[in-house]
Amino acid sequence: MKTKQTYFVTGEELKEKRTKFLQARCAESQYFGMRKVSEWLQEQLHLERPTDIEVWTQIILRNANMVGSDVGKESLPKLLRNHGLRLSEVNLFKEEHPSIGIHTLLDNVFGDLAEAYITDSGLIYLSLDSTEVIRFEGHERRGTFDTHVLISDVLESARLSWRFSNQRYHTMSARNFLCSWLERRIQYVIDKAGEEFDSAVAVSVDNTKIVTADRVMLSRCNRTLQLCDRSLFVESKIRQHSNLFRDNEPVHIGTSMTRESIFPAFMGRFNMCVLEHWQQYFTAVIMPDGVVEKWLWCHIGEDDLPEGGIPLNL
Repeated sequence: MKTKQTYFVTGEELKEKRTKFLQARCAESQYFGMRKVSEWLQEQLHLERPTDIEVWTQIILRNANMVGSDVGKESLPKLLRNHGLRLSEVNLFKEEHPSIGIHTLLDNVFGDLAEAYITDSGLIYLSLDSTEVIRFEGHERRGTFDTHVLISDVLESARLSWRFSNQRYHTMSARNFLCSWLERRIQYVIDKAGEEFDSAVAVSVDNTKIVTADRVMLSRCNRTLQLCDRSLFVESKIRQHSNLFRDNEPVHIGTSMTRESIFPAFMGRFNMCVLEHWQQYFTAVIMPDGVVEKWLWCHIGEDDLPEGGIPLNL
């Protein structure tokens, strides 16, 4: 006996897809570049010195100055003083960090009034009361000065402190600070991805793509239609078709939300006389009140219509 195909994801399968979607978001290069970044982070918490230097560097560069990057309530200069790498703590050569070559020149200017901290981009001189900052990028002959500190400066300097500091207290403090920041950053990215998934109406087979729409029109082989609000798909989502077609031409509904105005507005855009499953995404459906919405039209063959929609019988 042939099992009837269903085009909806529910229950445990939906939970599994949600988990895999969140993992896929973490694996994106613009965030962390790994699916199980939380497990990797737990390993970092037990290291005396960082081993994945390049991984930490890329994570900081991609996430530090983005919305939702939370380093705590203290000011950035104070965080730099607490967790950054002081130039006086290590013996690095100019070849290892080119901006160190400018230290002698700047030290003659500031003297004992400020302390130098090392970041990947240059030296940051911080006054003893943490109120004044001078940031230098460059080398002995050429460079630029700034009077501000970025989140990435603090995190990069903390990573260097964890790696190079000769004081164990600073090493562990920097590691814990970095891991605490990354833990909050991961949670922020996961929470945002979860909100996107929950508000979507469809999810792809490989769990990496979702479709967001204001309404969904479901059609069956017997030419019955059902108009659904997006809220109907919080606990049940459509399986996104691999050949989903995006239609950007405006669709004008007309003067009312009835079968007589909705159905003719879409005619000519697709062939409803087919039996196989297909989907079409309309990005500019103009409602009677002028509001522009996104609609997903999904042909589900002989599958059952979900409860809660508005039937539009022909």
